[in-house]
This record gives sequence, structure tokens and C-alpha cells, in this order.
Amino acid sequence: MAAVRGGIVAKNNAAVSAEAGTLAAVFERVNAFWQKHPNDDALQFSATARDRTKATAAATAQIGQIIGLRKVQDACGGCHLAHRAGKAGDFRIEQ
Repeated sequence: MAAVRGGIVAKNNAAVSAEAGTLAAVFERVNAFWQKHPNDDALQFSATARDRTKATAAATAQIGQIIGLRKVQDACGGCHLAHRAGKAGDFRIEQ
């Protein structure tokens, strides 16, 4: 997410689009993980993060990019609160 944020700050739409596209691919893999380990809310969080990241990649106005990234962060935070345990450097997934 830092690379997307950096593109937004630099007002570099190409960088925002490219980095958000890369991040969307990550969320696609996260979504695939949760499809194999069924958990409805985690599946929804990952799909929401993926879709919001794609929307951020498509945004050309800086305010749209900022709002889009914030929505991605909200989805990430919700899932992390619900399904991540442990401490930094030793996180694990809880279903």
C-alpha cells in the first residue's frame, strides 16, 4: 500500500494504476485462499479489498485515489482484526 500511497502523493497516475493493479492481484490470491478455507466474512473482506483496489487503480483524480485507498485500508483492517493473531513478526491466521 505504501507504493500506491507514494504514487498518490507524487500525483503520478501511472504509478498509482500500476501499483494498485499489483495490490489487486495480491487480494485476488487472498480471496482464493479464503475460498479454500471457507469463512464468509474473510471472503467478503478480501473481495471488497480487491474490488476497491481495482477502483483505486482506475481513479484519475487524486481525491478519488485517496478515498479509494482509504476504503482498501478499511477492508484490510477489518479482516486483520477478525482473523489475524499474534504479534509483529509472528502473525498467524485465525479462522
